[in-house]
Amino acid sequence: AAAQNGTIAPVALPVFGDSTGAVCGACLIYTYAAGGTTNLATYTEVTNTTEHTNPIVLDASGKPPSPIFLIATSYRFDLKTSGGTLIDSMDNIAATPGTSAGLASTGDLSFQVDTDNDGTNIFTFLDGVGTEKAQINESGDSQFDGNMTIGDATEADKDITFDGNEQDFYVGLDDSDNDFVIGLGATVGTTPAISVDENQDVRLHNDLTVGGDFVAGSMLSVEAGATQRDLVTSVGLGLHYQADSWDINAAGNGETKAIGALVFLGIPTWTSTGTTLTVTDAATLYIQGQPVNSTNVTHASEYAIWVDAGAARFDDGLILAAGTGTEIYNSAGVIHVDTTQAATGANTDETTLASYSLPANTLSADNASIEIEAWGTVAANNNAKTIRLKFGSTTLTTGVLAQTGTDGGAWKIRGTVVRTGATAQKAIAGPRGVSANYGFSQPILLFTSPSETLANATTVLISGQNGVSSANDIVFEGLIIEYAPAP
Repeated sequence: AAAQNGTIAPVALPVFGDSTGAVCGACLIYTYAAGGTTNLATYTEVTNTTEHTNPIVLDASGKPPSPIFLIATSYRFDLKTSGGTLIDSMDNIAATPGTSAGLASTGDLSFQVDTDNDGTNIFTFLDGVGTEKAQINESGDSQFDGNMTIGDATEADKDITFDGNEQDFYVGLDDSDNDFVIGLGATVGTTPAISVDENQDVRLHNDLTVGGDFVAGSMLSVEAGATQRDLVTSVGLGLHYQADSWDINAAGNGETKAIGALVFLGIPTWTSTGTTLTVTDAATLYIQGQPVNSTNVTHASEYAIWVDAGAARFDDGLILAAGTGTEIYNSAGVIHVDTTQAATGANTDETTLASYSLPANTLSADNASIEIEAWGTVAANNNAKTIRLKFGSTTLTTGVLAQTGTDGGAWKIRGTVVRTGATAQKAIAGPRGVSANYGFSQPILLFTSPSETLANATTVLISGQNGVSSANDIVFEGLIIEYAPAP
């Protein structure tokens, strides 16, 4: 017997007639599936438990012995005489829905609730006591007051597709990975954007931008336009890791890890898929600058990075910017070293032995300074020898290195330049030491006031000038320049 309730034929006890219109007593009704001659049962009662004989034998008045109940599909009825001669054939007899629990059709099934097109009709699902459980309005908007299940345990990759004007998106279950996925297109598993697996781990398959416009080329970006936040002490406005105690799994009876970190930045390797690319300054972590005062906000102090407690470790040296220009220096303060040997020729001309172009805005703040130290050797003769240290157009040292003996020796000059204004400096320079057989003519130390425009590059220069045309009387061996930021 069929497992579903039936629906009654359009007329409960119809009277059938023969080809002349006379009552078709004792005639036969053969019941088939629509469109063919495959027998399809009909039933004597609504529970579809007891089948009619097939054919159904009409009584003397041309009626079936009991009402004809159909299952939820379409039938073909053939009316024949008791001798089997075909009188008429009726195809595509559809069951009329009654109070049964199911609907089925071999064709399209449509419901129309707004035939007057007045914009007010709603298709509503009610429970047994008349409480609304779901509705669909004429705009296609749906409301469900209970749970909704999509798919079942025996089927895979069920989804909801959002059919966009230019781009489709889907939400669904990718059964091959047991992942809940939001993605591009209409097929689950293709072009995923966000995945959630059975362990509640979330994966982003592409870039993430918080607030503002999407930024191409960045995997994670917090843009201008993000939701306004309250500034709370010890809470990061953009990214915050709360201090916490975490359980960490250790294998065996104990193990040692080389690195333990809350945040780990691996080494990025960039490959150009097109033409060659040059990056002037590449960094694993780049901080654009310190916080800036704005409307109704004043910073007492500003730092681009702040380590509140604990030692800060730098295994490969620390490089700092000298002022707001392009020059950089290491943690010892050194911005330039030159050990290329140079010497005067067989002439008495002033000869540049070493020079360095101090980049614009290296001394960008008042009281920022540089220390200059140069050294070398002189020939073992009585010839006069003049060594000068210059900062831009200002000579910071004067005096002649005069020999008092016959042995060659060494020389060293040191100078300090301090910014006092954008075009004003104070400087002091002189010999730091010479061999015992040599001495400088006065003054030994010289104070000067250079007036270089520090927004431009400034040349630091060491020159030598022979008193006699003798080659290699003055030899340059080294130059070190150190930078000190304003305190």
